[in-house]
Amino acid sequence: MLAIEEVTSSQSQYLEAMNRWLMQVFPEYRPARFDKLLAKYRHLGGRCQIQIFVGLVNDRVAGLVQVFYREWQHGLLADIDLLGVLEPFRRHGLASALVQRSLRATPETAQQYQIHAIGATTLMDPKFAAMLRWHNKQGGQVREDYRYPGGDIIVRYRMPREYDNISTSILGELLQQFGKLLDISPIP
Repeated sequence: MLAIEEVTSSQSQYLEAMNRWLMQVFPEYRPARFDKLLAKYRHLGGRCQIQIFVGLVNDRVAGLVQVFYREWQHGLLADIDLLGVLEPFRRHGLASALVQRSLRATPETAQQYQIHAIGATTLMDPKFAAMLRWHNKQGGQVREDYRYPGGDIIVRYRMPREYDNISTSILGELLQQFGKLLDISPIP
């Protein structure tokens, strides 16, 4: 049985499983930092800058999507920062369900901020043509007219039409600012 659940709270019953999951799928992510990241960017009862959804298969963490938020131009922009599914659960729609849930969460979170949703972005290595096609099928617009400093290109998920003309270079600058959120060194 497949379920998607928000687990952003540092009190989540799935936190330990997420840490193990991250070590399996993204060993470079260092789960010890993950706990601190949650503590810094999730504000109970207030505005959050991070949301994490897990895909559960028979109550086992099988996939995860991490989304950062920031205000820009009187709206809310989301960055799908981390997306992964364990190998045995790939090609069963779990990644699609996680992305679609994060896309629904963007306007929901914007409503909590009492502003509108601008859209969501993510970075992709252009060498992964199959993943770029997959993002296209999910409704993402692949933008190849800008290279992020690491060589990635931007995939943008549009929301309101009035933001259709945001330049890719501006999105790149905004994504670099999202990247600074991952610097959690000031946390003791």
